[in-house]
Amino acid sequence: MLWSMIFFIPFSFSMAASELDDTLKYFVETNELEKAREFLISFLESNPQSREALFYLGKIHFDGDSSLKYLSQAIDLTQRGEKSAEALLWMSKHSFLNASYSVTLEQTIEFRKRFKQSLFMPEILWLSGCSYLVSGYTDSAEQQFGRVLEEFPGSKWASWALLGLGDCFFFKKEFDQAIHQYSRLIDQYTDSDALPLSLISLCRSYIEIKDGDNALLYYNLYQDRFPPGILEQEKVIDRIRVELSEKIKKEKRERRKPDKYTIQVGLFSDKDQADREYRRFESRGYTSRILDVTQDGKTFWRVEVGIFDSQKNAESFKNKLEKTFRKTYKVISR
Repeated sequence: MLWSMIFFIPFSFSMAASELDDTLKYFVETNELEKAREFLISFLESNPQSREALFYLGKIHFDGDSSLKYLSQAIDLTQRGEKSAEALLWMSKHSFLNASYSVTLEQTIEFRKRFKQSLFMPEILWLSGCSYLVSGYTDSAEQQFGRVLEEFPGSKWASWALLGLGDCFFFKKEFDQAIHQYSRLIDQYTDSDALPLSLISLCRSYIEIKDGDNALLYYNLYQDRFPPGILEQEKVIDRIRVELSEKIKKEKRERRKPDKYTIQVGLFSDKDQADREYRRFESRGYTSRILDVTQDGKTFWRVEVGIFDSQKNAESFKNKLEKTFRKTYKVISR
């Protein structure tokens, strides 16, 4: 489940070849992050324009706001290259872990526009999918997780994308589909760090459909394969799950309030056509979503762009879209 993915989000610390390496690598390997932080701050006093020092300090700083500040400065000093891409990735992680999911989505969209060939692209797509999912946009989350599997099947993030797909179906209460995705992970990615989570997720999915035999089977399989302690924090994880569920319910209620507005750019009876329209707007940097809606007993897919606090702002943005794309759109309340 996504609550598990948040708790066990795998962040790595990679060193670059520079004059900082020897000292910084020693502190990191010995887990003396406080000394590493002090060293970097001292280094910056005499080298204030060192992008590498700013970048590393942003990654290991204990205070979230300060971390974000240093990463932003690192990006400002270098607009291109993998290190700049990695700094923006870490800013996106910072926003995600601070529950600023709309900001995370903006940052991941900016990343996809600026760093199309980056090696960090599969992780950015996965992070975007998690942000959509935790915000309640399961269809958009599926799009992002699906892209990871389609475009980067050999990446380590492919297994996490399968876990994310399973979570999408779990939260939609489509438990048979959730079980299918979790099972694919177990079959295809036997060495993945996501494997223990998929086993627990399978257990809970079978509990939901009241299949006690299979639930017990996968629980025992998890206990047999993994040492105690990997998910020893079950109480913490369960609390995260409850908090996440409550947050999704709250955000869904807020999106139903009439003081939230969005732009409907298409309503389609064909899912593929809706997907193409969604991708067209997303590729240009717009925050877009796909929602399935029912009208007169039929299912349609609505493509939306943006969320606004006032109808006036929504109307202004709609006019800009109409001038850009030479089509007629409409403002709807959420």
